[in-house]
Amino acid sequence: MPLHKIEQYNQGGWGIWHIEETEEELAFDAFEQAPLELVSTTKRLEWLTARVLIRHLIEQNNFAYNGLIKDKFGKPFLRDLSLQISLTHSFPFVAAQWHKMLPVGIDLEQPKEKLLKVGPRVLSAEEWKDANSDQTKLCIYWCAKEALYKNYG
Repeated sequence: MPLHKIEQYNQGGWGIWHIEETEEELAFDAFEQAPLELVSTTKRLEWLTARVLIRHLIEQNNFAYNGLIKDKFGKPFLRDLSLQISLTHSFPFVAAQWHKMLPVGIDLEQPKEKLLKVGPRVLSAEEWKDANSDQTKLCIYWCAKEALYKNYG
């Protein structure tokens, strides 16, 4: 189990997983099968790993995992549990966060040139100027905004 990091805090926690397993290995622990419409092996691995990770996190805290469902906006929820969760992936990493009552949002992304193209559309003029084409700074701004969007969205 290549858990990269797990942090627990009062009534919640988060974890990051580095994907090293095969699809078959992950499917055994995922509780669910990856949807057939996920043609890409990478997408199936991310999908399965997100479920294995959130399952691990909540079972570690004595909650029963019964799978995930999504609302009409695509936001994931735990079946039969009122815990709040957030999932994210950027191959080969997957992250998950949960809290007993409060909304949560987590995002991870790897610095890449694509952020230089979308940055002006999603960052304020001040943020764009501060980032100054630095892909790492752009990535930090991007992830912070995505996490807030997931938290409040």
